[in-house]
Amino acid sequence: MSGLELRNIVKNFGAVEVIRDVSLHVNDGEFVAFVGPSGCGKSTLLRLIAGLDKPTRGSIAIDGKDVTAISAADRGLAMVFQSYALYPHMSVKENLAFGLENTKVAKAEIEARITDAARMLEIEPFLQRRPGQLSGGQRQRVAIGRAIVRRPDAFLLDEPLSNLDAELRVSMRAELAALHARLKATMIYVTHDQVEAMTLADRIVVLRSGRVEQVGTPLELYNNPANRFVAGFIGAPHMNFLEGAIVGHQGGFAEVETVGGHRLSVIAKEARPTGERVSIGIRPQHITLADAASASRLDTRVTLVEELGSETVVHADAGGKKLIAVFAGQQRMKSGDSLPLHLDPHVLHLFGEDGGACPDGLRELVSRSRRQTTPTPHHPATSAQASQPSDADDGTMGPGQGSMPGGSGMMPDGMMGRSMMIPSGMMDGMPMMSMRGHMMKIMFAVADADGDGALSFEEVTAIHKRIFDGVDANNDGKVTTDELQAFMRP
Repeated sequence: MSGLELRNIVKNFGAVEVIRDVSLHVNDGEFVAFVGPSGCGKSTLLRLIAGLDKPTRGSIAIDGKDVTAISAADRGLAMVFQSYALYPHMSVKENLAFGLENTKVAKAEIEARITDAARMLEIEPFLQRRPGQLSGGQRQRVAIGRAIVRRPDAFLLDEPLSNLDAELRVSMRAELAALHARLKATMIYVTHDQVEAMTLADRIVVLRSGRVEQVGTPLELYNNPANRFVAGFIGAPHMNFLEGAIVGHQGGFAEVETVGGHRLSVIAKEARPTGERVSIGIRPQHITLADAASASRLDTRVTLVEELGSETVVHADAGGKKLIAVFAGQQRMKSGDSLPLHLDPHVLHLFGEDGGACPDGLRELVSRSRRQTTPTPHHPATSAQASQPSDADDGTMGPGQGSMPGGSGMMPDGMMGRSMMIPSGMMDGMPMMSMRGHMMKIMFAVADADGDGALSFEEVTAIHKRIFDGVDANNDGKVTTDELQAFMRP
């Protein structure tokens, strides 16, 4: 299958519009998950793709062919239902064979397909049993096997794990991921469980009230939510939100006054009007314990402690606002304790009064780095690629232009967290490579801590903070014009 295309799909049930102008392209071999709260339209959208319902408006194309008016049986798709939908009076083998027999597939071919599917799903010992003699996980495998033997263009799975217990769901998630890797087939998966979606899907479609809120990879949705709804839905535990108002803007940071008169700084690419109502979001895993010198401090009181062994989940109250923080390991805390929290400005999210995410340059940089198709060399000083022409660079560097201010050839300790010597003359006469472009490559190499050729959100925030700390000479959490000029002065 070359792809599945939804174009401006609308579905009405009487006067109620349940799917609202949805357009989406699913690539061949892609695993796409539809997530959202109950009633958001995800199962309805799956039924429209399957051909079990017809859209009120819009079109559906498979391999470039319009199948909107084609029956479900002729679309080449296989659906796995939440309730398994197995015939209770038939054996497992008979259930697997039933659909193939109805389409007049040769008996030898049926036998071969069942054998392959049973081996793949490890249900060979159960072929002569009936569904009532199987566990929930075994029945789910049979339901998936019935889809596999059809050899469809795509699999449609409607909350297939929702009837299983927690432990079995974890193991079945791993089995589904392994199955997708073996079959390399297109899969569209409906779930209300965002953990399932994030662990299985190549891309996630977040739905609310019949509309698509955001489409992206699991980490794109986690790191760069388009709005407050997506931010709160993706991630476990859910993101914390603090309402407040803009009271100032300085040096790329917005100052927000929130609960109890606390002022917090958050990255903001554009200046926001003073007095604008906003909300700050922070994930529980990004909250740390504050010390006495912490500038972005929030005083709270512990209301509940969940001791999970590997981590400690703390519920706290901040002036009537509930917060959740997740700390690694085992923490000695109890209900009623005072708990000062540090909210790092570099990991806070800012949302406008309408719930939309306010743009910031840092997260845009992360998104761009993930879209790179060719990894940036990790050691640009010695890599041949570093001297190749760049489309974005122009001009030739003359003697001496490649050194840092003052000709020292060393990046200041505070800037990168460690000294980094640049050999004398390394940049002299370098064709088509501006100093700015080359220094960006060096900064990228230092920031790329795990050496995978792409910057994660944590890596970018870390290097951003190191640069800020290097410029902030008096350590007051703010950068003045004098400090910036002193930093750049030879």
